[in-house]
Amino acid sequence: MRHTASIPLVFAAVLIGCQSSTHVTKTATIDPTSASSPTTRHEAETVNDYIARVQGAKTPIDEAEALRQLRKYETDHGLTYTVRTFRAIDNTEVPGGSLASQPVRAQVTIFRGREALQTFNFVPKDNRNLAVLGE
Repeated sequence: MRHTASIPLVFAAVLIGCQSSTHVTKTATIDPTSASSPTTRHEAETVNDYIARVQGAKTPIDEAEALRQLRKYETDHGLTYTVRTFRAIDNTEVPGGSLASQPVRAQVTIFRGREALQTFNFVPKDNRNLAVLGE
């Protein structure tokens, strides 16, 4: 009789233990923005405005101006960046994308020190506009 009464208690303890570990698993996810400083988060949000202008440019001239504004913002705020270009057809990396004769996709990563603030992609309206970013 004693064994029968203890079985439900053991079963209940196991269930409570499982629920606790499930809860821990769900809350263990780390929000990457919470690890960065408020200044870094604000800077990333502001950089997004410039990125949106680059990605939303309607003409090659608008795109060139948006890239100049982005570059000026980066310089004024001590940000650095990397640019990689890939052929749009097959995603093969192309060095010197501004000189490419076929459509390319540019991948730009913006940094504050070693911390990546933002990475974005766009297909230039005119590959020569990539020269603004030194590509």
